[in-house]
Formats: sequence, structure tokens, C-alpha cells
Amino acid sequence: MKRSSFKSALKSALILWLLLALLSSPCLSAGPVSVKEEGVRLRDRPSASGEVLATVSQGVSCELLKEGEDENGRVWFFVRTESGEEGWVASWLLNYGDLKWVVVNEELVNLREGPGIENPVVDQVTLDTVLYLEGEEKDQEGQVWYKVSSGEGKEGWIASWLTRPGRVSEPPPVPVEIETEKGKVVLYDIYYHWGKEEIISSVKAGLVTGYPDGTFRPDQKITRAEFYSLIVRLKGIPLEPSSSQTFQDLPPSHWAFPYVSSALKAGYLGLPPYPLDLEPDGAITRKEIAQAVVRASGWESVALSRANARPSFSDALSYPFAPYIQVAEECGLIKGYPDGTFKPENGATRAEALTVLERMKNPASPGHIYLAQKQVALSATRTVTVDYAVVDLSYPNIKPRVYIAQDQVGRLESLQSLASRNKVTVAVPAAYFDKKSSDPLNPDGPYRYIWGNLENDGTFITLTNQGTSIGFTEDNQVYFAPLEVGITGRILPENLDGRTPEDLSFYVSGLNQPLLPDSVRIFTPIYGPSVNVGEAKAVIFRQYKVVEIKSGEVEIPRDGFVLAAPAGSWLYAHFRVGDRVELQYKYTHNVTGELLPWHTVRTTASAGPRLLKGGQIALSKNEERFDDSLLAESARRTAIGLSGSSIIILANVLEPVKLDELALIMLNLGCLEAVNLDGGASCGLYYRGKVINEPRGSLTNILAFTEF
Repeated sequence: MKRSSFKSALKSALILWLLLALLSSPCLSAGPVSVKEEGVRLRDRPSASGEVLATVSQGVSCELLKEGEDENGRVWFFVRTESGEEGWVASWLLNYGDLKWVVVNEELVNLREGPGIENPVVDQVTLDTVLYLEGEEKDQEGQVWYKVSSGEGKEGWIASWLTRPGRVSEPPPVPVEIETEKGKVVLYDIYYHWGKEEIISSVKAGLVTGYPDGTFRPDQKITRAEFYSLIVRLKGIPLEPSSSQTFQDLPPSHWAFPYVSSALKAGYLGLPPYPLDLEPDGAITRKEIAQAVVRASGWESVALSRANARPSFSDALSYPFAPYIQVAEECGLIKGYPDGTFKPENGATRAEALTVLERMKNPASPGHIYLAQKQVALSATRTVTVDYAVVDLSYPNIKPRVYIAQDQVGRLESLQSLASRNKVTVAVPAAYFDKKSSDPLNPDGPYRYIWGNLENDGTFITLTNQGTSIGFTEDNQVYFAPLEVGITGRILPENLDGRTPEDLSFYVSGLNQPLLPDSVRIFTPIYGPSVNVGEAKAVIFRQYKVVEIKSGEVEIPRDGFVLAAPAGSWLYAHFRVGDRVELQYKYTHNVTGELLPWHTVRTTASAGPRLLKGGQIALSKNEERFDDSLLAESARRTAIGLSGSSIIILANVLEPVKLDELALIMLNLGCLEAVNLDGGASCGLYYRGKVINEPRGSLTNILAFTEF
């Protein structure tokens, strides 16, 4: 039985053996190897005419170091004996211990009725055929012959020098029986293969079968003719015995002519005009497969809508194949390699092709979030590359979310970890944060001050009222504004206890931020399990009811919050244990004071300054409370923009640019509104399980979009 997969495996094994020899590594054989006869000679080269280096007694153990052939193509091994002697010895002069099968080492070998060339030929076997070893004898000249049988029922005697030992490390052929409508199919080379189940499924469905010798050859490259015939069979489209499109190298007499004609008519082949030659018997490339399966799945229009698509692979392609590869990846039809590449020009094996076709039976739909890349000219002499994600908010399955590192305010986490553990589709850094600890009571601690408003599910995580906030409603409407959130509180006492009505109101200046002079802060459970207020006093609430007032390290209740102000504040005199409170939020423009409809917003992220407003450049740093140096600075940039009413653009520019240049870039991407997000060392982009652009450090927060 010929086993193509064994051929490649054995070649790999031989290379490994040679490397092992150079490194003086352990014995190549899986079991004990010993000298079979008395007085076996070790020679200086793999040949009976080689100079004798030593003579070895029967039964001496040997270590196989490398393999070679003599002038007649017979296998020899370079060995080291247990006493340290080295040299070449003929393979048929060794015992291989637990040897159970051998592999044919010549193109065509006779099987004979008995041990010796004088016996009649009963059958023939080809190179790399695996034969079960049932016994051995010597012929009249003392040469060793093996009694063998194959998985196909061939039996006979074969000269030992025309074989090589089959190692235990090389799995033996295990028959896999597959019941089909036309009868039983037995394949001997798929049992150990990663694509075994896909192959079995395809054979059962009558999509493909094996070769007459009982092999499937899963690692053999599949040709264009074979692939297009398979996809036509899978889709069940009628064959076209004639075609108006004629390839010079695909005459009507070619077996695949009607299949290719059908695939061509169905639109599975490349875009016209077509080349004169199809090369039907050449290996089809992975990029061609991606294009064909996307078209056959009915997603041609999706691919064509993504002119600037960029597959999330390091060897990304330009148009026209990139959109097809991206859509095929999104739908789970075709995947990349562990090293992050796609290898678009590589051929595909028969097993790989069948796996893709099996996935076509129940694929996912293309996403409404995709990755793109574009070259944007900033001047006549300067062009920058922009990586960006396109998010279509018109689909209700798209949800914006803010996530924070380690699920606590001000902690740090890598972009890969933060995005992947929350199972998002795309993410970028959002609000700014201090690079060093900003907690004056814990200067060496992990806390990083977040400069921005962050909100999830209608509940704010942090509030600083700086920059421009981007808000998303439940139905994915988008707002851009320099948001100021005012929090006022009112005490609802059990009794006044000497307090006036004026004593019962208070103002909160920040949420989950370090306690600074003249500040009144609220700390919620997302800040962490506790907060250290030092000499100040903290009012501890559960279910909006005061349960304790204390200083130092204060536990934050899971069903409440902590209100704190610096030591000496008037605030504490206003609270009593048992008081209840209510909090009111007011959303205004931080310059005009205009009321904003932010009460409908469920998700908020902020940074700044604003880049675009109504399709015009609008760098309003003063009203957003940024200093003058910001406009002059060049840096790696992250930005978010809105195109039309529902298309979000998340952009990365890794080449340092100024903010006015970033505004031009966002205009070029079709945005009407845009805001600068955290860039510099934080600049990064995550997409579908991979970090496309890696930040130079960890982050405290991200803005993400997920397809549910």
C-alpha cells in the first residue's frame, strides 16, 4: 500500500537523523538495534568496497547515527557500538528489535514466492509502500529476505536491502473504513491525519474518493481542476459541457472541462478578463480558494464593498484578493498559520481544501465590522499609512462598550489581554491616563489617573469632565460633545438633628479618582475592594443609606459606594448613620452650559481634542481644557470618527503626525465628526483576536465594539 504521507514523514525523519548524527544524539531506532551476524564489518563509507574500520561480534548493540546508500541504492547505517566503535554497516546485517513493518526504498520492487531471486514474482510494490513484516529468512547466498504483506492484500518475499526499517515513531497504516452509497471505501493514510474527520465526511457525501491503491494522499497539493470540480459538486450546480470562455490549456477533452465551465458560469473564478491559460493541473493558491469560496457562498457583494480591506495577517494583500481573504476569515471558512501569516501564494493540500469545503456547509455570516488600510497624502511629498476598522452601527447586533484593565479603575493590562478576555471584535485605547501612579496616598501603587469620562450600561465608571465625550445610545445613535456631568446629592435624614435644609445638599466633583484638596469624590466597587482616605473621613453607603463614617483604609461595599473629602472638610458634619441620599446627574456643554440629552446614552468614552465637526476641522482645545502644546506635538495617533449617521471609523496612524494632520486624515476617510483618542505609546488596534498594532505599554481602558 503506497502512503504519500509516509513519504514526506520519512524524508523529514532522514533529515532529522542527519542532524542528530552531527549532534551525537541518541539512537535513531525506536527499539534495540544489534548486529545480526558474527564478524560484521564497519566500513569508512556506505559500500561493501569501503575500508574496514572494525569487526563486530553478533549481538553487539549499536546506535544508529545517520543513513546512507551504496552505489546500488541499498540502505546503510552509520553506527556507534556500545564500546565506541563507529562505521558504516549494511542495513540487512542489523536486528531492529521491535521492527513491525518496512518501507519500500526503490521505485518498483518485485514480491517473490520465496526468499531469493530464483523464486517467481507474485506481485510488485512501489516506492514508500508500507509492508507488514511477518518473518525473515536468508537466501542461498546468505542475504536476508523479509516475508511481508500489504494493507491491500499483497503478499510475498522482498529483499531486505530494498527496504528501510519502519520505526515505531512512524505510525503504521491503520485502515479507515467509510460506508458510502456506492459501497465501502477503505483508506490507509488518514487515521493519524489532522483532517481525518473532514475527509471522512467528504467521502461519505460522495464529494471525493481515494486512489486505487487505498490512499487518499491528504498532504498532496490540490490542482485548480480538482478544486473547481469539488466546489461544483458541493454546490450541486449542473455541468456545462460547452463554454464560451476557452482557456488555451483546457481543451474540451480535459476531464475537468465541464466542471471549470460550470464554475466559470457560476462566477467562482477570478474577475474578467481571464488569462489565456488556466493551468488546470497546477496547484491552486490559497488566495484563489478564498475568492472562490466567498463567491460560492454568496458574499461577493460584501467583499466588493471593502475596497480597502486588510486581512488580519502579517502578509496582507492589496486589492483585489484582500477583501475575499478577509471575508473568508470572518466567516470561518479559511484560517491563517500560527505565525500570523496567510501565505496567499502557497498551494493548498487536499485535506486543507476539503476542510474549507466542509466549513462551507454551515458557515458564519460576514461581520459588520472589518479592517482596512489606506495611504493618505498629507502633502505633495508626504503620505502616511492608516490602519482603521469600519463599524456599521446600523446593525443592532453591534454593541459599543468600555472596558477597564483588570476590571478595576486605574489598573494596567495589555491590549491583547483586555480585549480578548472580554471577547470583543475590535478595540482601541480611549481615555488618557497617567503613566505613573497618581494616588498621593500610595505613590508607588498601581493606580493610574484616568483623564476622561467612561460609562457602561448607563453607569459612569470615571468622571473628569475634560475633552470631548463620544456617547452611544441603546439604539446606537452617536453624540459628540464637550460633556460636563454634574452630580448633586441630597440627604434624606431620619431627623434633622440640628441640620438646616442647606446642610442637606452636597456636590460631587469626581468619580473614582484620587482624593485631592478641595475635592469631593465617590468611590464605587469598580474602583477596587477598598480606598485609603488617610486622615480624611469617608461616608460609607449601602443601598444609598449611611452605614458608617470612618478614616484610613475603607472597604467599598459591593452594594454601595464611599463618599470622601479631604481632612477638615465641612462635609462630614452633614451626615449621620442611618441617613439616606439621592443623587442627581445633570449633563451640559462645558462651555455654553446647554443641556445635553446624555440621559439616553448608555456607553461613553472621552479624550480629545475634537478634530472634526460637521465635516469641518474643529480643533477646540481651549473649550476642552487642553494646553497649547498639544497642537504642536507630533505623535502616533488614535482617532474615532463618524461617517454618515452610522459608520464608525477607528483609526491608527503609527507615523507621528500633528493633530491638524490627523483631522485631514479623518476627513479623507469620509468622516464628518472625529475626536482624537489616547495615542503615543498607547496607540494600538485590536481586531478579531489579534493585535494589529501593538501599544508600547499596557493600558487602563479601551473602547470596543462587539458583534453579538
